[in-house]
Amino acid sequence: MRPLSSPARENRLLGLVEIGIGCFFAVAAGVLNPIEAAVGIVLGTVIVGGVMSVVRIRAAARATESARPAPTDERE
Repeated sequence: MRPLSSPARENRLLGLVEIGIGCFFAVAAGVLNPIEAAVGIVLGTVIVGGVMSVVRIRAAARATESARPAPTDERE
């Protein structure tokens, strides 16, 4: 049985595809109405960035709380 592909590689590819699709729609919106496209990109970046940072911070905090401390014998 073949091993599964790396989730990191899949997420990187998915991120690149999503960025490409976003750039396509940004260019299309800029051609139709440049001022509204610029305002939409700025506001969308602020809103999505804020929401994602809150989501990621909470997930990282939960992962940190559940982590056990490193053994001190191996560090010395």
